[in-house]
Amino acid sequence: MEKMLDTIENAICEKYIAIRDTGKILDGIEAVHRHLRFKDPELAEHIRKRLLAIANEKGDLP
Repeated sequence: MEKMLDTIENAICEKYIAIRDTGKILDGIEAVHRHLRFKDPELAEHIRKRLLAIANEKGDLP
C-alpha cells in the first residue's frame, strides 16, 4: 500500500513540475482537474487539492 501511495505522490509532483514550467499554474491545475473529473471525480478532486497544496508550499500561487 505504501508503494502505491508513493507512486501516486511522485506522479502528482511530476505533473506539478510540468505545470509550473508552463508558467500558468492555476490554469494548468484546473485543466488537469477538468480532464480527470469525468473518469474519476473523487481522484480528480484529490489531485487538484494536492497540486494546489504543493503550489502553496512552494509559494507559486499569485
